[in-house]
Amino acid sequence: MTANRDDVGTPGGGSRSEARLFEVGRTGGHNWRSPVPLLAVRFPSMRAEALAFLDVISDPAQTSRTWIEHDLSDGMFKGGWLPAHVLSHLDDCLDFEDPEQMVGLTLRSEEETVLVGALGRVVDSVPIQSNDSATVSTQEWRDLCSCAYDLACAMKAGDGRALLHRAAAQLTLDQIDSDHLPELATDALVNGLDTPYLREAAGARPHDRREPKFLFDRALDELRIERPERTRAIETLLWDALVETATGVRSPVDTAHWIWRKMYGLVEHDGDLRVLIGLASEHDDHPSAHQEISDAIVDAANEILGRGFLRRWLGIQARLSESPLALTSSEGGHRVDVGSSEVTEDLKERILAWAGRFDEAQRRHGQGPSNFESIKVAEEFVAEGE
Repeated sequence: MTANRDDVGTPGGGSRSEARLFEVGRTGGHNWRSPVPLLAVRFPSMRAEALAFLDVISDPAQTSRTWIEHDLSDGMFKGGWLPAHVLSHLDDCLDFEDPEQMVGLTLRSEEETVLVGALGRVVDSVPIQSNDSATVSTQEWRDLCSCAYDLACAMKAGDGRALLHRAAAQLTLDQIDSDHLPELATDALVNGLDTPYLREAAGARPHDRREPKFLFDRALDELRIERPERTRAIETLLWDALVETATGVRSPVDTAHWIWRKMYGLVEHDGDLRVLIGLASEHDDHPSAHQEISDAIVDAANEILGRGFLRRWLGIQARLSESPLALTSSEGGHRVDVGSSEVTEDLKERILAWAGRFDEAQRRHGQGPSNFESIKVAEEFVAEGE
């Protein structure tokens, strides 16, 4: 029987910090921060909407079509968005007054928060006129265009760098095909990043096994994006996948299968990952329950994110004259002394008494399973263990 607990004390035991996988920071108890560098954000659709609004504001041609010519063909503005509505929606997405709390939600970096703050101050100065054309013709609106452009460029570059940080982690774990690197380099260029080697990497011959990787590595060096060491790469990719799963960007089943195929065995404390692997297996075996299992995967991802670390799992199994506790991992388990384990004193006493009954049964050689007096007594023993 295996038990998993995250509310245990530490009397005489090791530090709970040993169990941490993710170094996370939270603001107001609701923010999710990935290991540095920040990759997935909790509300990617809000970030995308904010970028779309910033593009309209910062592009004079789009501004003219939308609010002077009133061309409603753009799907985002069908039905007519007033300038005041757009600015209000931007505030909802980015929080002009306190943008720092949006890092990990819709923003990625300190640079973005500074630019959002500057944008908010300009927004406050824009005089909303009686008609759209008059509003967007003011000097304050033209100042707003400049701030919106700077923020849009920074956010696009942030998205591009996030993809490259993810690729760097995948390269560390050898989880990315060289054929895919030219496409990633091209996406980074589209997002506003630009270096000589990045251009060459975008045009690399994808089927040449050495050229794309060499050029991509040089591009990462130019952009000062380091290939993380193994532990950090694992943290980064796992956190990224869990956030994208919880926010609907990534298929829950795909995530669970990816953890099963690629990540299991790489993490010392992998008990929580085994929950996801088990759900992936159930999904394969039970087609009629696909939606229910997908929902359970999302719930499991949310639980890990909310906790901020992967728990150590203790298995409990009665063994003659041995500790019944074992710290389980993908590499097997090793016995844990009950007295020094991170459980409460009351639970220690109960575990020791339970294990003692097993030892006593072995000495008595009863007629039931595992030398208990009877089948009933053996079943009661198992139930108590559970």
